[in-house]
Amino acid sequence: MPDPLQFQYHRGGLHFPALGLWMDPHEPVRDGSLSFVSHAHSDHTGQHSEVLFTEPTRRLMRSRISGERVEHVLAFGDEADSGRFGRPPGSFRIKLTPAGHILGSAMARIEAGGGSLLYTGDFKLRRGLSAEPCEPLPADVLVMETTYGRPHYRFPSTDEVVASVLRFCREALDNDEVPVLLGYSLGKSQEILCSLARAGLPVMLHSAVATLTRIYADLGFAFPDWSDWNPRKAAGHVLVAPPGGTAQDLRRRLPQARTATLTGWALDSGSRFRSGTDASFPMSDHADFPDLVEMVQRVAPKRIHTLHGFAAEFAAHLRGLGWDARPLGLEEQLELRLAEPPAFPTSESTVQDGQARIDTASPTSAPTPVAAPASLREVARVCAAIRAVASKQAKVAELAGFLRELPGEILPTVVRWMCGSATAGVGAPELKIGWKALQEGLCEAAGTDRARFHRLYLVHSDTGETAAALFEGRRTPHSDGWTLAGLRSRLDEFPALDSQKERTALLTDTFRRADAEEIRYLVKILTGNLRIGLKEGLVEEAVADAFDAAPEAVRRACMLLGDLGEASVLARDGRLHQAGLVPLRPVRLMLAVPEPDSLAVMGHAEGWARPDGAPVRLQVEDKYDGIR
Repeated sequence: MPDPLQFQYHRGGLHFPALGLWMDPHEPVRDGSLSFVSHAHSDHTGQHSEVLFTEPTRRLMRSRISGERVEHVLAFGDEADSGRFGRPPGSFRIKLTPAGHILGSAMARIEAGGGSLLYTGDFKLRRGLSAEPCEPLPADVLVMETTYGRPHYRFPSTDEVVASVLRFCREALDNDEVPVLLGYSLGKSQEILCSLARAGLPVMLHSAVATLTRIYADLGFAFPDWSDWNPRKAAGHVLVAPPGGTAQDLRRRLPQARTATLTGWALDSGSRFRSGTDASFPMSDHADFPDLVEMVQRVAPKRIHTLHGFAAEFAAHLRGLGWDARPLGLEEQLELRLAEPPAFPTSESTVQDGQARIDTASPTSAPTPVAAPASLREVARVCAAIRAVASKQAKVAELAGFLRELPGEILPTVVRWMCGSATAGVGAPELKIGWKALQEGLCEAAGTDRARFHRLYLVHSDTGETAAALFEGRRTPHSDGWTLAGLRSRLDEFPALDSQKERTALLTDTFRRADAEEIRYLVKILTGNLRIGLKEGLVEEAVADAFDAAPEAVRRACMLLGDLGEASVLARDGRLHQAGLVPLRPVRLMLAVPEPDSLAVMGHAEGWARPDGAPVRLQVEDKYDGIR
């Protein structure tokens, strides 16, 4: 008899076919199955037809996802039989327990066929100020998230981090600057607000943060007094706002702002530079590495499956400790245990002078250069990281993190590059860079001949890989490399050139200012063939993840505008609802969504405007309704 707890991992979630049950599917589930939503972050919610969640998640999810659905609310600690949800009685029992991630976040323990499984979703064992404390339950099988599944992710104490954040704020205020603390609008911002309570500092909340904070207050959370964001009255206040495009806008409107990002990734070298902020503090709503290990010990499962982040690395670490652990959604290489594996590097983390100080290198290792923000070097690093992981979710997460940190003006360009287009958008002229000009530019920049180029091409069968081999070992100082804004301006010069000779000369100069890895991905961008496992659908998901938007809204905007680059700007600014048809511009193709009649189909033309800005109103007479 098959195990009723046997599950499949797809659509970004767990599917138990025998139970008609899903855990956190990313894509809408409308086949009559029950979807458990662990918490209200956009990467864990969707337009499902029937959902199970806690009351706080229900309230928060309603504020972010419209539409009708069958809703089942289960309180923490209550255990429910499948019959409560209209399923065959006795087929399974489910119990929700706090995950400690954000308000209402829950882990689910399922019992069926004599076995038990605990699905954690995102969790945090450290006690937070704006979420219920985490309470793991024992189970035979553990499916756990592993966002920070490498040993150097060891967060300093919360008190230590908060003290550094408060010092940062006070120093900014003393210098007549507005301290801006950047954290996700749901969960992180409320944690920041609670942390500021002990300081007595006046606080302003960005509108995206304020909306969700009011829901927290309605659910019984007490916060210090705060006021709504007003740039004219911001002086003397601490501003809490979401990262990404919103932060770029705030910097423009607050010339005297001093910004800080609050994220667990602050433990990575260069975090502050990649985010373009003045400081970066390691405050996270996820478990760090020691907490991940402790979760396994407290659940004491017979089998473990890891998800998200460094799932493969953490599973390997657990196997080294004697646990039966495997990552989900990743292809692992065969392990040949000929000797004891080298230990993971450890680190000591402290918070000092407003930044996390981490030392992960051995005394004899050379320092790793930090990529400049918004540079071609950083694009190459991100592309290599995306290429290195097999999981689509991991690719999306890597790209989303990068898009989130990009300056606003370069965001649409990078999104188009990731979709395989080097042009400046719909209707923009082609670059006119042909194969011959590209080949000659590479050879002249490398100081070699076309015969060597062709020999290398026979080995690699890819222009980008051939170019990287041609420049192997070449390094350029950061100061001489390409910024993304500079590179975008350079590419804009090509359409106006009349001759191949001019294009070759400009390409040669472009390649001379890049190293081998940068040239690898620059050539891939120019040829529209990144080959890193990204399709436009995944880029759409990354845009949605980066700016806390619904994937369906991003896809719809891309379809109507014909350009994901433009859609990404709307997502960044929270204006996806403004996307509409543009006269004389073709729409993009996308998979159809069933509509009840022609009126509903034509209703998608809402937002179409004439060149003078006047809205277009369509009147449709459904004469053929009922004809088969």
